[in-house]
Amino acid sequence: ILVSEVSPLPIAEGNGDVLGPIEIPKQSSEDPKEQKDPANASARPLRPPVERPKPSAQVTWGVKMIYNDPLLVLPTGGEGVRVAILDTGINANHPDLKNRLNECKDFTQAKSPIVNGKCDDGNGHGTHVAGIIAGDGGSDHFGIYGVAPQAQILAYKVCGNSGTCWSDDIAIAIKDAAVSGVQVINLSLGSDAKSSLIVDAVD
Repeated sequence: ILVSEVSPLPIAEGNGDVLGPIEIPKQSSEDPKEQKDPANASARPLRPPVERPKPSAQVTWGVKMIYNDPLLVLPTGGEGVRVAILDTGINANHPDLKNRLNECKDFTQAKSPIVNGKCDDGNGHGTHVAGIIAGDGGSDHFGIYGVAPQAQILAYKVCGNSGTCWSDDIAIAIKDAAVSGVQVINLSLGSDAKSSLIVDAVD
């Protein structure tokens, strides 16, 4: 059963800046011997790390509406809360999410019903949803903040990179999340038909 197709969305709102890791260019030397000599290489001064661009709005209008505070500077909350996000996966290296990620599972593989430690997001939708829920601004505080930046995320990949989700994968993930003792299960997906598998999993 085809449950839904979701379109790729940006990871977080802001001024359009890419919030992913920034590649630092390697230093070059005019002297090839200096490049091969470890002693000379260690003597060269290190370049300072490059800061990622800071978005114009670190707290989006939606989060401010939820808090009912148009002047909200920094959202708080979510401590001790575990949220299972059933979606296209999550970019586990995203600076605003990597400290929030508690568990990572893939339910979309044909050869195995559950693959632990794997939740790659080739679509972007799951990463976007995770940012809305629990983005914590990153260790550098230069990123986006979600509704509950202290919550822990369980990333359950139930949709492929095209955005297509299968009801049996979703049902297994719902049951797994319940057994894991999460307080919240988020499913930002839909269908034009009722799935008995999903209904049974929820019941």
